[in-house]
Amino acid sequence: MSSTNTIIGAGPVGMMLALSLRQQGIHPLLVGPAPTSLPGMVYALHPQNLIFLQQLGIRVPQNPINEMRLAYNQSNVEINALFTEKKYLCHIIKHNDLIHALKKACHDHDINWIQSTPSVYTYPHLTINQKRHTVDKIFACDGSQSWTRKHTPIPISTTNYKQFAHTAILSHTHKQIAAFQDFSQQGTLALLPLTNKHQSALIWSCHQSQHQEIQKHGLKHALKALPQFRIAKIEQHCYFPLSSIIANKYYHSNIYLLGNALHTIHPLAGIGLNLAIGDICSLTYMLHHHRSGEEYQLNRQAAHTKAQWLTDTLATNSEISQKMQNPIIKKLLELPIFKKILLDQIDRICVFSQY
Repeated sequence: MSSTNTIIGAGPVGMMLALSLRQQGIHPLLVGPAPTSLPGMVYALHPQNLIFLQQLGIRVPQNPINEMRLAYNQSNVEINALFTEKKYLCHIIKHNDLIHALKKACHDHDINWIQSTPSVYTYPHLTINQKRHTVDKIFACDGSQSWTRKHTPIPISTTNYKQFAHTAILSHTHKQIAAFQDFSQQGTLALLPLTNKHQSALIWSCHQSQHQEIQKHGLKHALKALPQFRIAKIEQHCYFPLSSIIANKYYHSNIYLLGNALHTIHPLAGIGLNLAIGDICSLTYMLHHHRSGEEYQLNRQAAHTKAQWLTDTLATNSEISQKMQNPIIKKLLELPIFKKILLDQIDRICVFSQY
């Protein structure tokens, strides 16, 4: 069996790439098991990338956010959509809602999908379920521990943050409207309001000492430091260790990396899926216009470099909350022009810039 364009990894990135290619008249082969349910996981989607989903025919429940409050050492900075040309800062969507919509769209568009893990790859043959497929271009969407990437000589750079991300769905006694992010010496805590205005998604990237406290006394006890949010119930609590992985090259021969296979970043800025959508748009454009792998890397490298610098700086600088108390820095954070510059840089990371 022959497949010109093969996608390995059938998570949200692989399914979106398959639908994007299909929309351009390209018939890909999608390979990999269906993604697992993650009821406590959410994404902060850039408004332009919500439009991308809609153009693919994907409609998911989403909560538009037009205000974010940043807290540090009992000080606050408010950032809202007035500092941009957009109506909203971002849209919060649930992982499970996105997966459900993508699976339905793949079915509706007759995506050729083998829901199994490949076992052997020796160019140009890929073995799946003991059947050998002849492949041309391969797109690695199979995550940070990418099986596909290991079939290339591409080196990776890794950072172990010695932190844990705790996620959960919180129910509140009062409505939650603005997103909230707290920078402290213990890590970064974010609350993202959901479509149910009395619920928010928690992602707490904390250092080992705080993680141990949560393990010992429970998440509800740790969140007592946020009495203003009046937490009534905690559901779907889970945690995982945090590290960064970035490939030193974006392609090798006929294999192209994207999503977490290319770059797994710290989640504190909420830009991982947005970066992946930029990769998808760039690769779709590249195939449609017969561009080279070198051009794919040139087009995507600036966004990934900025994302790595931003997230790594925030994640590894334990004194950042203290530095934000510096009178000069504090004054800068309150200036509208500074907020606009910050949001413009986020735009450049999250949105695909066409050639």
